[in-house]
Amino acid sequence: MHPRPLQRGDAFLDRRVAREEGHEAAAARRDAGRLERLRQRARFEADQATRRARGKPVYPIDERLLAALAEGLPPSAGIALGVDRLIMLATGAATIDEVLTFAAGEL
Repeated sequence: MHPRPLQRGDAFLDRRVAREEGHEAAAARRDAGRLERLRQRARFEADQATRRARGKPVYPIDERLLAALAEGLPPSAGIALGVDRLIMLATGAATIDEVLTFAAGEL
């Protein structure tokens, strides 16, 4: 795992990935709170466009969350351990689709 300092336009202060047998098992990141509001709006809008194109229900953007982000959040950090990836390793599955309940196209 190799951290890199924050650069203009980055979504994270740093991001680290733990790999097992060539597969991403967990990802950790430290966010720059000031950048998150812009990134989150873009994610919401992209999700709406994807759902609209697939004929799925389109949910409204959470403006209250974006307003809270605009007020300013302190820098934060988190780690996500991919249980699906651990199941992949435990079962010897070749692809993540073999262990997911729903394929990405079904969402």
